[in-house]
Amino acid sequence: MKLLLEKWKKFIKETVPLSSPFHNPSKILKEDKVKPIKNPKPSTVPPSSPFYNPPGIKKGDPETPQEQTDSAPIQLGDARIAAVGDSITKGVGAGGVSYIDILGGSKHALGGKASFNLFGKVTEALATKPDYVIIFVGINNPMAGNRYGACSGNWERLLKNNISEMYATVRAAGAKVIGVTLLPAMGRSARKPQAWESHYIKCNKNPNRRGCCKGKRREARNPQKLYEGTLDVNAFIMANADIPIDTSDMFSHRGILPAYNADGIHLNRNGQQQLANKIAAAIG
Repeated sequence: MKLLLEKWKKFIKETVPLSSPFHNPSKILKEDKVKPIKNPKPSTVPPSSPFYNPPGIKKGDPETPQEQTDSAPIQLGDARIAAVGDSITKGVGAGGVSYIDILGGSKHALGGKASFNLFGKVTEALATKPDYVIIFVGINNPMAGNRYGACSGNWERLLKNNISEMYATVRAAGAKVIGVTLLPAMGRSARKPQAWESHYIKCNKNPNRRGCCKGKRREARNPQKLYEGTLDVNAFIMANADIPIDTSDMFSHRGILPAYNADGIHLNRNGQQQLANKIAAAIG
């Protein structure tokens, strides 16, 4: 009789719909109750949803991942424009689309390279017979080898010399120089230190680590010193480019602002669009 009753309960549970007045979930046997899922999969709610709230991120947190917009192409009329730069100009952090793509110009960039590695790209850019050449180089210089002043605190002077030579080459070809000021890769705007901040911490923990400056020279890469050096280079660019592009509203002493930051070094799509807007406005 007991076995027959259990079979009947199971039959009712499996066949009677939830909407039926004969369905009585209170009589479901304890062992049949739904068990909690172990190790549930991460939420698939998209960032654009009002219900999106990743673990550890509070609403209103300035470091909350920014929703990125699609790039909006900008027409420059008959003006021909080319850009010389590094990974930011390549579009790293923005899906390969950078400011120069948005402006419809030609791109001449090498990721991870310091200014002294990019003279060939200037020649390449000038071969396109541009009216304007954007020079956006130098953010890799502080991490270049010591022969380039990286560990002696002399990188700013050498970078300004390189920039001066590039500007002169562009002008000699009859084009105007658009100089973009550098975005300091402080890496302090993220929860986990990135870029310059991360490098400095790692080298203090392990002075023999590859790529670290030795002894007292390690302080040459103190992020605060690199930040001050970047501001010095930016003042030079503002004073010497035919059309200077001021990016100071896109960063702070902590690094690239969250709205524009991809990874502590590169611009996201919003940042690339903002930079393209600035250049277009400056050309007029």
